[in-house]
Amino acid sequence: METVFLFGFVALLGSTVSGMSGVGGGILILAFMTPLFAPHILIPLHGIVMMCSNISRVSISYEAVNWRIIFPFTIGALTGALAGVPFTLSLPGESFRVVLAVAILFMTWLPKIKRDFQFKGQFAVIGAFAGFLSLFIGATGPFTAPFFLRAQLGKEGFVATRTASNIPVHLFKLGVFTLSGFVLSSWWKELAVAIPMVFLGNWIGKQLLGKIPEVYFTLFVKIVITALVLRMILKSLNMV
Repeated sequence: METVFLFGFVALLGSTVSGMSGVGGGILILAFMTPLFAPHILIPLHGIVMMCSNISRVSISYEAVNWRIIFPFTIGALTGALAGVPFTLSLPGESFRVVLAVAILFMTWLPKIKRDFQFKGQFAVIGAFAGFLSLFIGATGPFTAPFFLRAQLGKEGFVATRTASNIPVHLFKLGVFTLSGFVLSSWWKELAVAIPMVFLGNWIGKQLLGKIPEVYFTLFVKIVITALVLRMILKSLNMV
């Protein structure tokens, strides 16, 4: 029962962060969840929570979504997810947590990519990349964001379109893990607590948006994630 309420708190915290800054919430939730759940449970459970969070955010900015980008991205995400099916049948335990921890650290401190990435059919390719990679590291936002940023969508269009693109990624990921044996109904208690917290967190984040200096807020979130990940690594190596 403690895990259920901790999961709900983490969902609230992560969605609040996302609501305030647009980024970081998914990685924060992933960092909290990793020590609590086995890999084959962690990735789809995280995906469900983030999908609900994305849906709630897109529902209030639906008109700003660039659907011409979402369509090829979705096709690519489906292709990438299907390609990853054979690799999800047997995810390792502690070694996977260490690899995931390193990936989270990398995504947290990855500098913004300023190079202009543009090529024909890029969003189908990016979708395939995100669909495949999401099966193993959960959050792919830091890798895909530069492409959306260079699409000249405007601030609202960028946030809405990138958020909408995450929905099919998480949906296909859930489908893949369901085929691999994940039983959604077994985790109804965690989801019954976490999903309402996600909607509440998005609302709170929107209210707090702009009231905290972004530079300090972002640094604080990065430090919290780093501390959680370092503890995760030490625990996996039996050093704590």
